[in-house]
Amino acid sequence: TLPAGVANTTDPDGGNDSTSQITLTAAAPVNLAQDFGYQGPGSIGDTLFLDVDGDGVADTGEGISGVTVTLTGDFDGDGVDETVTTTTDADGNYLFEGLVVDDGTGAGVDYTVTVDPTDLPDGVTQTVDPDGTLDNTSDVTLTTATPANLDQDFGYEGDGSIGDTIFLDVNGDGL
Repeated sequence: TLPAGVANTTDPDGGNDSTSQITLTAAAPVNLAQDFGYQGPGSIGDTLFLDVDGDGVADTGEGISGVTVTLTGDFDGDGVDETVTTTTDADGNYLFEGLVVDDGTGAGVDYTVTVDPTDLPDGVTQTVDPDGTLDNTSDVTLTTATPANLDQDFGYEGDGSIGDTIFLDVNGDGL
């Protein structure tokens, strides 16, 4: 009855075989430490970046660190959406792993990635959104055929600019 594709990662006797042998005694008639953990093969993530050169691609050094990213979806197949968060690292990267990819019907599992705009630098405007909506969110469906989506980039540009003219000062007057 577990979601399809999950693997046992934790069980009480350490065998990761979804079984545990226990003995109850008169002195210890209760054992409530029989926890079993499972993880799916799915993953979602990538980069939040300040698109300094305006090319729409996350380049080295453009990552935005310390931004909260939220993932919402039915992680355990019970029909109720759960929410988890992570924070972008020093390079602007984030990753959600161990996700369920099959809802039991073969249709896949839908997730929503959301960037917290209050964590972004002041004055930035979104220019890149994985689904093209420029709303700091993206909907992703993971399936057994496509268990990973690591192309969830969110790009931003500031409103400032620096520039002018480079010239050969033939007469040396600085103009």
